Amino acid sequence: MRSKQWIGLVIGMVCVSLAIWWAASRRQQTNQPVISRITSHSTIKYVALGDSLAAGYYTTTEKNSYQYLVANQLKNQGYQVSLDGFWQAGATLQGFASPKINRVIAMVPDIITLEYGTNEQDRTNPNYASPKQYQHQLTSVIATLQAKLPKAKILVLTSWLAETAADYTAVVKQVAKQQHVTVVNLTPIWQETDNISTPATRSFQGQGDNYHPNDAGNRAIAKAIMAQLNHLLK
Repeated sequence: MRSKQWIGLVIGMVCVSLAIWWAASRRQQTNQPVISRITSHSTIKYVALGDSLAAGYYTTTEKNSYQYLVANQLKNQGYQVSLDGFWQAGATLQGFASPKINRVIAMVPDIITLEYGTNEQDRTNPNYASPKQYQHQLTSVIATLQAKLPKAKILVLTSWLAETAADYTAVVKQVAKQQHVTVVNLTPIWQETDNISTPATRSFQGQGDNYHPNDAGNRAIAKAIMAQLNHLLK
């Protein structure tokens, strides 16, 4: 009789030990960090949001705009890429991008580039925004995207050539640091005159204007974006 009780006790202890081990194993698995990685040969959904720069002012053809060049370079690295987005001359973050955020979220992109902050500096633009206002707008848009698309890689481009560009570039860097997103600094690109279109520049959008980037400028923008993406996609 005692022998049976002893066997029952041993079996009970074994069952309890197994239960404790299983529970600990489950906790360990649950606490493991979630790693989001895009590997080569993966399909990447790239959504670009921007103003006249993204709209190809003044590239030879539309496909010479920086977002198309980025998509092609990703393809050359072995990724399958779909490019979509919204861009328009004169666009601002508040007046153009914000109303389209839900459509962007529905696309479930892996990569998002935000290229604004230039038209916001134009006081004749109905959506003019001071640096402080732009900071609030940019923070709000990025926070919304991060809440709905936690795995998306968000890259924020600094503003193009403008008298107050430094103030808005500082805003982008500050917001990016707070929100843990990536900055693509365009300042060195527009400071190089060879990257700027001239009246001799011929574009599908018309004649160059000594302001917008030409094909070389867009290649430089794409190169700057790719330098960041190559790090983010590792």
